[in-house]
Amino acid sequence: MKRIKLRLQDLTRQQAYGVQGRLILRIFPLYKFKKEVEYNDIELFYDKLFDFTHLLFDVALGNVLIENALEEAKESHEFFMGYSNKIISKNRPTLEPVLLTIDALGQLNLVDFFEKPGLANKDKGLADLDMSIAMAALAISQYGLGDSLIYDSVENDCKFIFDNNKDVQFLDADFFKQKLWILNESVLTEDTGMNFVFEKIILEDWKNGLFEMRLEGIFSSYQNRIYGLNLIKKNKSNLNSKTVINNVTINLGEGATFTGPVSVGENIKSSFTIASKLETEELKTNLQELIKQVGKLIESIDSQEEKEAVSEQLKTLVEEANKDKPSKWLIEVSSKGILKASKAFVDLVSPISTIVKNVLSIIEIS
Repeated sequence: MKRIKLRLQDLTRQQAYGVQGRLILRIFPLYKFKKEVEYNDIELFYDKLFDFTHLLFDVALGNVLIENALEEAKESHEFFMGYSNKIISKNRPTLEPVLLTIDALGQLNLVDFFEKPGLANKDKGLADLDMSIAMAALAISQYGLGDSLIYDSVENDCKFIFDNNKDVQFLDADFFKQKLWILNESVLTEDTGMNFVFEKIILEDWKNGLFEMRLEGIFSSYQNRIYGLNLIKKNKSNLNSKTVINNVTINLGEGATFTGPVSVGENIKSSFTIASKLETEELKTNLQELIKQVGKLIESIDSQEEKEAVSEQLKTLVEEANKDKPSKWLIEVSSKGILKASKAFVDLVSPISTIVKNVLSIIEIS
């Protein structure tokens, strides 16, 4: 097995999570699900995987303390373990880097730390990273590609850290601005930096499969990450806040998507999930359409602050509409906020106004 030239033991725990997050992103196109797995389950898997990598990046940046990530890591472990029988057996190595990283972050003590003569204690502490790299390399080698695609990419990540973030605990946002693939290989595509065979065969096949399942948003979200991420390193006084990531794409069904910052996207996704579970078909249909239209509205708004505000108003409206006894005041405030924002866009004000009136009528608020 090839070893990383730059010793992993020199990384801090937080820096290691940044490396692992990028490692997991690289093997996104390798997952293969059994034929009987529902499309919704596949979409949920990738959504959760994106969320977990975001958590890793926040921990690496110092935006979220490790102890504050424990609960989410434990929940993620249960979720991904539930998919172990949904991924085809020979594709299992693709799931291992995720489970190993979750085990370490959640302090679940499930990682098998091997005792090796002369192995430094710090090496043992990052055994999950060492094994994650090995499993990702194995996964990519099963597609007929050299495992150097993984080892060289991690090598470059480590080199960046030692050149730019040496002697500091956390990573800087510039680390994540790098292209996902920056390899020491001769056969590369000039635009993305990834291996030609990987991009033109594996990535293309994955894309076609997602499009057939009408999960285009997953590929769009992934494609944005290939070219690097614009992350915000929060002040230490705000350690629990989420990282803002540009150009995250959320699937809204029937080919519709929303693209915007992850904090806004989370509100859109939460709203759509709530609406999709409603038993009242008329209310569900109207709320889903409202979410799609308001998504277009938010995409058209320039102000980051206003995007956040409108997405919060939409989430509040959907949450209240889902209650047996919705708050009339919250419904009115949130709906008026959405309508006010829509007035700046001629093509959206009419459909949004009509749908809002329909929703208010269904839940008997006028």
